Amino acid sequence: MAPLLHRDYPEAEVIDDERAGDGLRLEFPDAMFVIRYSQNGPYLTIKFEARTRAEYEKLRLYIAKILHNFSEIDWKSPTSANVEALVH
Repeated sequence: MAPLLHRDYPEAEVIDDERAGDGLRLEFPDAMFVIRYSQNGPYLTIKFEARTRAEYEKLRLYIAKILHNFSEIDWKSPTSANVEALVH
């Protein structure tokens, strides 16, 4: 996923080493998001924030679009939580 982020956001810092933990982080001057995988089960944790609502919405839609391309993600699983934020 890091190459995709580099391509789509060349101006952002993509952190995909030990500083990001078990995942990756995308840093902008006014926004960020983190995608981390669980070491204990088949779970992803996604956090994103921005200074403006417009930038937040842009990130939310971008993350949703990326994640919906992964057939391994079961959006209807009973263990899914808060997936409504990533419906596109």
